Amino acid sequence: MRPGSDTSERERVLNTWYRRRLKEEITPLIAKWEKVIGVKVAQWGVKQMKTKWGTCNIEARRIWLNLELIKKPVHCLEYIIVHEMIHLLERHHNDRFIGYMNSFMPLWQYYREELNRAPPGNIKGNNIPHKRRGITCINNPVRLHSTLQYVSPLVFEQANELKMC
Repeated sequence: MRPGSDTSERERVLNTWYRRRLKEEITPLIAKWEKVIGVKVAQWGVKQMKTKWGTCNIEARRIWLNLELIKKPVHCLEYIIVHEMIHLLERHHNDRFIGYMNSFMPLWQYYREELNRAPPGNIKGNNIPHKRRGITCINNPVRLHSTLQYVSPLVFEQANELKMC
C-alpha cells in the first residue's frame, strides 16, 4: 500500500486480497461437493451482496457467493456452497430441499443460525476496532487456505499504510 493512499484505496486493496483468498477456498469445496451431491456447477463467482450469502441460477448452473463469507468460519462457507448446489436438485426450500440438506450436511441448521447472527447487511459490524499491543486494529477473521486453520490477521492503519499484523 502506498503511503498517503486514501481509505477507499485501502478498502479496495483489502477487498482484492479477501476475494483472492475466498476463491482459493471455493474451488476445492465445489469440486468436493460436486462428487458428493452428484451435480455439476458450470460457473461460480464472488461478489459483494447486501442481503444474501449466495445465489444460484439454476438454468445457467451458476453460483454467486458473497465476498463477506471470507470473514466467516470455513464450515459456513461450505454450508452456503452446499445450499446453493442443492438448488441444482431442488429449486424451492421445500421438504425435498430440506431432506437433501439433512442428508448431505446434517449440521446445516446450526451453520445457518451462525451466519444469521450477523447477516450480510450487518457485516460491517464484524470490523469492530479494538486495542492489541497498543495498536488500534480491525479484526477480520480469515482462514489460511493451506491448513484451513483459523487466524485473525489484524488490519490496522499506521503512518497512512495498510499493514497486516
